[in-house]
Formats: sequence, structure tokens, C-alpha cells
Amino acid sequence: MSETPNLKNVRYVTAGTYVVQGQDDVINCDTTAGIVTLILPNILNSGFDLNYKNLFINDSGGVSATNNIIIQATGD
Repeated sequence: MSETPNLKNVRYVTAGTYVVQGQDDVINCDTTAGIVTLILPNILNSGFDLNYKNLFINDSGGVSATNNIIIQATGD
């Protein structure tokens, strides 16, 4: 039997840019007012290269086909 993940930190993002934090578990993006850009943390500087992390990104507004959710990686 698999364990249910403990999703404590839920964020709600509307149009604009949001820098994803290490403690974020779920990001609900409402693109009704415009495009949402999510900037992921640098894997090497955040410790994610050593620790597995799930991040759930949802289209809570239901219109991301029109106003996209852009996921941008951070690099050196």
C-alpha cells in the first residue's frame, strides 16, 4: 500500500510571476486574469539534487489553454 503524501504548503497564484519556494507542495494557478510564470529554484543550490521532491501544479482557473502557465528553470 502506498502512503498518501503530506501536502501542507498550498499556494494560490494569480497572473504574474511566482518564485517557487522549497517548502511549496501544491501551487494552484488561476490564469483567469493573465499568464502565470513559475520560476523553479536552482536544483543544486536548493538541495533538491539530494532529496526527492514532488511539486503539484494545478490549473485552478481552468483557462490555461488561453492564458498559459509557464514553468521556468533557474540555472547558473
